[in-house]
Amino acid sequence: MRFASRTSLPPNPIVGLSDKIASLPLKDLIPLQQGDLSMDTPREIMDAAWDALERGYTKYAPAAGYPELRNAVAKKLRDYNQIDLDPETQILITQGSTEALYLAVNALLDPGEEAIIPAPYYPPYDSLIKASGATPRYVGATEDEGWLPAPEAIEKAVNKRTRALLINTPNNPTGTVYPRKYLEDIGRTAVDHDLPILSDEAYEALVFDGAEHVSPMSIPSMRDNAIGLFSFSKTFAMTGWRLGYLCGPEEFIKRAGTIHNLVLAHVSSHIQIAGLRALQGWDRFSAPIVRELDERRRTLVDELNTLDGMSCKLPQGTFYVFPDFRDAVPGLTSQELADRFLQAGVGSSPGTFFGSGGDGYQRLSYSKVGIPQIVEGVKRMKRVIAQYASAGPLEN
Repeated sequence: MRFASRTSLPPNPIVGLSDKIASLPLKDLIPLQQGDLSMDTPREIMDAAWDALERGYTKYAPAAGYPELRNAVAKKLRDYNQIDLDPETQILITQGSTEALYLAVNALLDPGEEAIIPAPYYPPYDSLIKASGATPRYVGATEDEGWLPAPEAIEKAVNKRTRALLINTPNNPTGTVYPRKYLEDIGRTAVDHDLPILSDEAYEALVFDGAEHVSPMSIPSMRDNAIGLFSFSKTFAMTGWRLGYLCGPEEFIKRAGTIHNLVLAHVSSHIQIAGLRALQGWDRFSAPIVRELDERRRTLVDELNTLDGMSCKLPQGTFYVFPDFRDAVPGLTSQELADRFLQAGVGSSPGTFFGSGGDGYQRLSYSKVGIPQIVEGVKRMKRVIAQYASAGPLEN
């Protein structure tokens, strides 16, 4: 049997790592490698799904999503994001933000075309774009630049094959929140070249220290070019529910909706009703999650900064930190260090999962662990670093 070349594209390495870890005989592992949440979905949201099943939400639903859910999304966009959209023609309910990205990429990119992506980046961006036959073109940034590629570098990357700019704010893996002025600067490039801006905003609610999440769709000069990809997963601890939405110009949503209808038909009926309840209690449901994550964030960064050779800054968003270990373990690659951490009972994602500029870094997630596990995890890292410095054997 012959298979299409796209089936040979690499899967998400973070999921692969977690699957590998699950198959190992590890005891007392501290899982800092994957961005799932330890909190349960709020009971009221779960009850809404069960109630929907009992009320008959077991049939086909409208392809774009139930009107009441799209109306609630439109209200949330107005109230929280300062975006005014027509729920009938500019909002599409999707099976998570990953499907939203799949739809956007396949609605906009043909084989041989390119999409610009700031790096470091979320790994599935690479494979999803390649699966469409297009090519990702990366524009790197450094920690000294705040992980924000210079607008001039993005402008320089545009060529006759460029068809889109894909950004992620708040950013996975760095935790960077794109400032309004920066978005306006890169937005000028998109507008000047008539490029759609795909904005992955899955972590929009997870911002700290007074940082402002700004959606490109809320900036008047970018409104005709901006497309928003949103998720319920992180805001409401609904990672397993697979619910999101795609927003943009009417013609774009129409074309993306055609693909959505062909591959999925619609999102599960009762899941949509649970999403409606989640949006109705946005602040009530999300605020406790953000407060708990903030405490974990501060603890993890404080603990990391006790390690020799480490200087870790507080990220403004997401539930990740992206520390530089090069001075702590000179000569070790990100993968080698992650392997040593794993032997010591700590899961971490090598920085190279997020692009070549991530070598020397590790992405650490504090979403699935409490304060005691964070403290113990850094203690284990400290032992690994000390053993490497003394060139002694690594203890299991």
